[in-house]
Amino acid sequence: MAIKSTRNGKNKGGDASQLKADLEALQAEKPKPPREPQILLVDDPPENLAWKLVHRYPTAGVVSSEAGLIFGAHGMGKDSIVRNLALLNTLWSGKGFPIGRRTTDSFTVRGVRLTVSLQVQMEILQDFIEKSGLLARGGGFWARFLLAWPESTQGQRPFSDPPKHRPAQRHLTGGLPRFCIPLLKSTMMGRCRQL
Repeated sequence: MAIKSTRNGKNKGGDASQLKADLEALQAEKPKPPREPQILLVDDPPENLAWKLVHRYPTAGVVSSEAGLIFGAHGMGKDSIVRNLALLNTLWSGKGFPIGRRTTDSFTVRGVRLTVSLQVQMEILQDFIEKSGLLARGGGFWARFLLAWPESTQGQRPFSDPPKHRPAQRHLTGGLPRFCIPLLKSTMMGRCRQL
């Protein structure tokens, strides 16, 4: 309404206070943007995880095949490890809690879910355990994980001869030349003609 009045020239030379009030009312009714799901997270500090769970999408997973990114992160340093492990424990539990801020808006974490799935080399995990001491265990961090330590197959390639009677393999290898050779010939002939 305020924009139409201005465009139509109805308010020329008049008081703009009503137009300003109308515009402020429109701004107050502005809808919130839809939540953007970002379900898989890797290199986010715990405080940013909390913010994303509240403001972006209430469900996420910290999933990494290189967990050195998490265990070696700045937030896992000796000055902040206790706070960050406690925050991760709380996010994992689903309990609500307030996060106060001085420079940005404070917010309350409520109704969120976080899962963690990490793959890590033995040396990196051992280094993290040594650096964190009893903090991770005593604070309940490890109790929230299902740890698996499969036997390493590094440097091994087990092989056994295939059974003599493999009809599916014979059918496949017998049929390949029948289908592939004409296809290759036609493709190669087409390319040779282009040269």
